[in-house]
Amino acid sequence: MTNDPSNSLFSKKPILDYLSQLSTVVIGILITFAGSGLIERCARKKELNEVMYAVRNELIVNKELLHTSLQFLEQEYTFYKQLDSVRHDIRQLSEDTLQKYHFVPFLSYNRVARKDAMEALKTSGLVQEIKDKDFLVKLFGIYTSYEDFQLIRSEYYHDREQNILPLILSADKEKTEKMNTGSSWETWEYMWENHIARNYFLHAPGRLFGIIYAGKAFLNETDELLEALERY
Repeated sequence: MTNDPSNSLFSKKPILDYLSQLSTVVIGILITFAGSGLIERCARKKELNEVMYAVRNELIVNKELLHTSLQFLEQEYTFYKQLDSVRHDIRQLSEDTLQKYHFVPFLSYNRVARKDAMEALKTSGLVQEIKDKDFLVKLFGIYTSYEDFQLIRSEYYHDREQNILPLILSADKEKTEKMNTGSSWETWEYMWENHIARNYFLHAPGRLFGIIYAGKAFLNETDELLEALERY
């Protein structure tokens, strides 16, 4: 039996066609996978940007809450320092000063920092998309710092209430009237006569100084993180 070149040619052509079609299919599949991978990466990037934008806005709100809280605490600290300077004679302070700070020992600002956006970031699975791990540690850390600040602030307000509230509740009608509508000198002379309240007012500045110092440090850390979040 002789080999016919034409038969060999015709037998190879279907194979070449098949290989050509197969390569086209394979290339198409690879392009499809590459395209879908690119689309997925873009979608993840967009999702990360949206979550980080929410985190940034949440930090801005928390910063304002902390700033307002510090204003309350600093006002209280300033008044107690003035009381300490005239501890032997309350009337050395002007009536205007006493009236200005009349209700300071009874005011509090104990708002809880928000963390919904941070929780969304943790549960979204997007954390692994953030390559800067040092930044990530600082971001998680600031939320822990806010919680720590809330704790020491709450403890401070609780202790203040324990020291001052009994004095108010035990006041008779005349003394209550003086505290509400009488002169500030009379009000503070009455409170200063109570050794528990007096000792509290004299020792409070030291404790407040530490709380305020920590709060200001957290504000600075928040500013640094907000600046870093600009890239998202």
